[in-house]
Amino acid sequence: MTDPPLFARDGEEMVILDPDVYFPNKFRFEPTPTSGLLLMRQAVNCLFPHELVRRAFDLGIAMADVTDIGVCQAYCPLDYEWLDDLIDRLGGAMLPRWSPHVESVIWAALALGSAAATSIRRPGSASTTRSRSG
Repeated sequence: MTDPPLFARDGEEMVILDPDVYFPNKFRFEPTPTSGLLLMRQAVNCLFPHELVRRAFDLGIAMADVTDIGVCQAYCPLDYEWLDDLIDRLGGAMLPRWSPHVESVIWAALALGSAAATSIRRPGSASTTRSRSG
């Protein structure tokens, strides 16, 4: 499921996986934190396109610099009011549709900017532990 917040009820756990991450891998997850997000950490960030990242910095929007949407764990609901405001501040309908990395900018900002506390873990040491199937 690519958009679990559409289907999860308040208080339900959501594990959100980027489609290119989960095939053909098997995963083991740590418990989802009771507040905040548990995000996949990657050494090189996916904060692109540069113009969008620069706009976020210029607006004073804090972003986790080591995230990729690859794996995210949280409980529903997310802070949708904050998220809607963030998207509006970054450009709303004018956000680039050609860049697959816009989602990483949004998640990186949500991780540090929403009212929730945040956890970011290294792959292999937390919820992102995975092994090849087969």
